[in-house]
Amino acid sequence: HVANMLSLNDCGKLLTVMKKFSLSSIFLEPVPWKEWGLLDYPSIVKKPMDFGTITKKLAAGKYPSSVEFCDDMNLVFSNAKAFNPAGSHVHIITCKVEKEYKKQLSKHTPSVKKSRSRKSGTIEPLVFTDADKRELGKAIANLDSKGLERVILLIQKYNPSLVQDSTTEIELDINTLSPLFLTELQLHIKSLAKKRARERDDGLPPNEENLQAMKQTKKLGDAENKIFKRKMPTLLYN
Repeated sequence: HVANMLSLNDCGKLLTVMKKFSLSSIFLEPVPWKEWGLLDYPSIVKKPMDFGTITKKLAAGKYPSSVEFCDDMNLVFSNAKAFNPAGSHVHIITCKVEKEYKKQLSKHTPSVKKSRSRKSGTIEPLVFTDADKRELGKAIANLDSKGLERVILLIQKYNPSLVQDSTTEIELDINTLSPLFLTELQLHIKSLAKKRARERDDGLPPNEENLQAMKQTKKLGDAENKIFKRKMPTLLYN
């Protein structure tokens, strides 16, 4: 699932490329099914999607991460293939555009270099832009309690002074974190995203405990200052 490694900025670039692709014209706007007399379209395509709608959602900040963006991109193709039978002109075009999308997706996915030494197990730190830090902060702010446990352990590793026996809340300025700390946080977020993607692919129902925890989790307090605040999981401060 290389989509998990994209930033939302990468998603925008990828979408721009796909909109300019020579065969993408039929996907640039919603299907005018009423105008075309496709009366059975709503009964087959339950959730219409197109590149124009994705562009608006991306600009409006409707995507929490690249995973949801890629879900919509894939929905464009699955809808078209569901409505248009194999062998039809539109179905053939859809397969070609989808193939180009997967090709471009691989190109736009940054390579995460992990040079783990056999002896030291070290990780090569990545370079983070301000946009990358904002996205990482938002992703951490939306973690459930289990996802936060690893974050707390990393804080104990890199900023132990922030975690005392009496600590019930941690305030962390993401701009002050070391590149290595940020890299480990990023790898943790991507690992969780891959796990969620596998569960979706396997058709597993969402974990009820995690859903409840996510509902109770505090949202990002100050996105402009890249600050996130979290209550310590009970497991970690007992």
